[in-house]
Amino acid sequence: MKVVRKNTFNNDIIFCDGHCNTGKSMISKIIEGFEGVEISKEDEQFEVTQEIYSLGKIELDAAIVLVQIWADRCLNYQMVGRQVNTRPDDVTTLYTYPYPGKYIKRMFDGERSNVTERINKEKPIYQSMTQNAVLYPELYFGAFGDRLKIIYIKRDLDTTVDAITSRGFGERIGTDPSDIVPTFEYKNTIVPFYAKEWPDDYINMTPRERIYRWVKQEYEMIDKIYEKNKYRKNVLFIDFEKFVKNPYPYLDKIGELIDRKQTNKMAEILVRERCPR
Repeated sequence: MKVVRKNTFNNDIIFCDGHCNTGKSMISKIIEGFEGVEISKEDEQFEVTQEIYSLGKIELDAAIVLVQIWADRCLNYQMVGRQVNTRPDDVTTLYTYPYPGKYIKRMFDGERSNVTERINKEKPIYQSMTQNAVLYPELYFGAFGDRLKIIYIKRDLDTTVDAITSRGFGERIGTDPSDIVPTFEYKNTIVPFYAKEWPDDYINMTPRERIYRWVKQEYEMIDKIYEKNKYRKNVLFIDFEKFVKNPYPYLDKIGELIDRKQTNKMAEILVRERCPR
């Protein structure tokens, strides 16, 4: 039996993708400066699903339906003003969204019953910050097809590795209850999903060596995957160092990718995000 979901909202979706500490939060806030783009979200259900799928513990059809359901549910909640982040210092806070009044209105307008009609009329773009979703084209493009656009931001390898290592990911996975990385047990050691092909090496490596091998192998996998992938046109790769020096050519490319124009809030957003630097 194949699991399917045909009753999706059919809206456009943006994944602001990459490793942590590579500039995703910056790009996600800038994307909010395009017409019709919803507030930035960090929906970790996608990350957990793709990683357990990568371990072969979820069939592809089931994983596709799971991410479809979560994308629809998250947009549904946004359209009725539910689960809006009001923590002032968070990346996804309402207070840095260009049009916060939109969500305040949704909280009180009582339009829960006609969400599908409103989505068809307003054509919102749901966006989420994801963790290397670009590595799973069969999952995400299988779920969303051309509706999905991925903006992948990549930073210098050593800078990325140092940032991730400084947050303890080379040693805290499997011990910190607040961490969500799927793991497996090997020789009485908890090993993260990404080291499934090299668990012996993982056990004997330093924390930084683990992170370096993880990030390097994923950078190499991305290059290989999208060399001839038919959905390459749906993915925009951004170099962090180049973007922060001159964001304007990339803004044009983002606009072309998502087929939306910049709002009059874009200049203000760029200043807040310190672009250019």
